[in-house]
Amino acid sequence: MNARANTTIAREFLSLNARYCIDPSSEAGELACDAGCLLEGVIHTIQAVIDGMSDKTSDMAANAERQVPCMLFGIKYQLEMVKNIAETLEHSTFIDTP
Repeated sequence: MNARANTTIAREFLSLNARYCIDPSSEAGELACDAGCLLEGVIHTIQAVIDGMSDKTSDMAANAERQVPCMLFGIKYQLEMVKNIAETLEHSTFIDTP
């Protein structure tokens, strides 16, 4: 038994220069798995920033002005995608499919 989203519109996944939407036929489990993968990436990226900035002799600390803002933008976008997945799961009606 798979739970598929029954939505009338494609919900936004990410908006940069283009707009990316979640396929309305996506399964709840697939969306949850994608959210978990994105969160895992966020956790590891944040840990890398912490580790890199904690060692004042590291390449990251030396280049923090360039590297850290880019990493923080990446984290922000990943968290936006997770938020949009969660909102899709919250607002979608899921139907059972064989």
